[in-house]
Amino acid sequence: MMSRSACVVLIAFALLGGPSVRAIDTFDIDGDGTKDALTDGLLVLRHLFGFSGTTLTEGAIAGDASRSTASEIESYLQTNSVYLDIDDDGTTDALTDGLLLLRYLFGFTGQTLTEGAVSETARRASATEIGSYIDAGDGDSGDAGGGGMGAVPLFVDRFQPGNINGPTLERWTMQGSCTTSADNSGVNLGAYCLGAATPSHLQTSFNTTGYSNIRLSYGRLPNLDGAFENGERFVAEWSADGSAPWHLIEESTATEFAGVSFELPEDASGHPDFTLRFSVEADGVGGSELFWMDNVVVTGDVPQCVDHQWKEQYDAPFTDVNGEFVGGSEIFRIVRHGSDLFATNTYWFDENNPWYGTGDQWGQILVKSTEAEEWREDYDLGQGVLRPEVLQSVTFDSAGVNLLLASTYRLESGNYHIDVWTRDDSTGNWTKTTPHSGITPADTHDISVRQVVVHQDTVTGEELILLTVGTQGMLEGRYDADEPGQISWDPLIPVNFNSRAMGMAIANDIVVVGGGNQIWHRVDGAAPTYAMVHDMGDLVADENLEPPQGTYRGMTTIDNPVGAGESILFSWVPDHRSTGIIWRLDPDGVGYTRTAETDIGDLLSAYLEVPVYFSLCTYSYFLPVTNPATGNLEHLGGCLNVIGGNEYPTWAQNEAGTSGHYMGGVYFIRHRDGSYTLREVRGRHNGEDDPRDSIRAIELSPFDDSVYFGGHDSAFLPSTNLAWMYSASLEDVLEVCAD
Repeated sequence: MMSRSACVVLIAFALLGGPSVRAIDTFDIDGDGTKDALTDGLLVLRHLFGFSGTTLTEGAIAGDASRSTASEIESYLQTNSVYLDIDDDGTTDALTDGLLLLRYLFGFTGQTLTEGAVSETARRASATEIGSYIDAGDGDSGDAGGGGMGAVPLFVDRFQPGNINGPTLERWTMQGSCTTSADNSGVNLGAYCLGAATPSHLQTSFNTTGYSNIRLSYGRLPNLDGAFENGERFVAEWSADGSAPWHLIEESTATEFAGVSFELPEDASGHPDFTLRFSVEADGVGGSELFWMDNVVVTGDVPQCVDHQWKEQYDAPFTDVNGEFVGGSEIFRIVRHGSDLFATNTYWFDENNPWYGTGDQWGQILVKSTEAEEWREDYDLGQGVLRPEVLQSVTFDSAGVNLLLASTYRLESGNYHIDVWTRDDSTGNWTKTTPHSGITPADTHDISVRQVVVHQDTVTGEELILLTVGTQGMLEGRYDADEPGQISWDPLIPVNFNSRAMGMAIANDIVVVGGGNQIWHRVDGAAPTYAMVHDMGDLVADENLEPPQGTYRGMTTIDNPVGAGESILFSWVPDHRSTGIIWRLDPDGVGYTRTAETDIGDLLSAYLEVPVYFSLCTYSYFLPVTNPATGNLEHLGGCLNVIGGNEYPTWAQNEAGTSGHYMGGVYFIRHRDGSYTLREVRGRHNGEDDPRDSIRAIELSPFDDSVYFGGHDSAFLPSTNLAWMYSASLEDVLEVCAD
């Protein structure tokens, strides 16, 4: 932890150079209409250190201040002294309250705002609470339901996407020589470009439509290897659409690293292709200086989320209407089928299961037939089945038949069995078949069953059902009314997936399967095979994929935004260092062109203002929804997030207690233009409720216009009765607002 003396030294360095960051209308000590670190922040710090007279005000009064004399400033500070208790510990102190205000006005956020500057008895301790208090400025930290405005991240790049090798600048357009710098462990530390003699720049675009008060911050070291010469300078600028005119944000010839922040003008809002550009420019010829930068964050203001009605749909444990016990550690799937809503729960690391406690519960399929009903058990999967990994409503168009299907693996006496259940909707009965068995591998992830699709073979015309089986291969079958379960299964087709297959979709009439770092296509025909067509392995820094993470998640298709056909959208999670990058593969006539659309961990780090160490997103799928306000197709996905900072409630903390799984239910909205908005189920977690972490399942209700969310991830830790579900209207779920 930073010492108080070190904090004072940092203040001194901060006062020596770099632009001040201006905010609006609060803690305006000198009455010039704005609040500024080098006037208002410095006045409060000096006052709390006991300065008075000219030593209080010298060099710290704005030219247009309405309070400019020492007596006026002292009187104002004394009158408003109650508001100077920034951390709300009952006292005012220069090295807590004064330092917090000064840091905030300089643009510090998250742990860098609060470290070493919050009293042990503070009642207002997190960076978010302190920032909200200072922004409110009237002694009231504000009410999120009060209809105010809040900042949300539009674009964030920490240049640190975990175990991703080399090309981490895929969200940037580069001219000249730009790359990332990394230490020996492969952890990326920032981006740098060679300037001047070979003009280089970094450029990126995003949508600012619907956002106000656009703010930009980044760390920059404009010159890595000596003094600028021949008029060289670091330049940051923006454009409405990536073309002239370019508007200057800053020019700098500094040779020391600094974190800087800017409020962009009002006309920076409202641009679908708003563009940032960073470069080194020169008036003369020659020179080849480098600029280095890190932690680029752009935020904009949107209305606070107001009057959203979230309804708890599942509060484990309970006894259902038929007297059956219903609980579980996780909600794994939620699926509409006919006029009913079905879900699967799991008893992984739940003491109600005999493997983890004294209970006798195994995985269940649940159902409700109206919005007003409670969930009830529809089927108990029985001995040895912790969780049904697949639950899906599948339609065989050629037969005019719609079936609800469940599947998972089961272990028995050194062997594994792939079980499939189908439901007879006329009776409510389930039929189990076992289309494949084998010798249990050392790692049971290698037999995990996660995806199912129905596909019409483009060569034979036959309609088939396909099921992934870990690293073993693919099961294929067809509808047959005379077979048990109404499906006739073929023997397993071996496919050499290098980690369990977790993603599958049909794009451009081709079955696409993702396993490990590989993308495979089904080669249609009477004797089908599978061929690898794309490899993400070049992005793995240490060539190490880790189950259970190491694979594709949430594979789905969207219209190709840059050409004809369908693109593939997914989250790829190579290992425990992954940060939730959402990737898109666009067909290019030869294979695929790869694009990184966003990094959810980066967005979350700016949203919560804390470090984000791991994000696992879209466990099984993106949910496509039509926005009722715009008619646009959007996609919903949920995440597990491991965060640091000790500012928000976490569970599953590490041994040092410095990080854990965020208890809030973070989901994202992918808009039609490829931009992303973060939201939370039921708003920011209060630390008192059960976790709403790890959204595994999202589904539209068959009863009304609401969306159901469910989840929890046991993460190999006791999780008895932590399965959860909430719902809210689609309109509320899709609103772009600040939780």
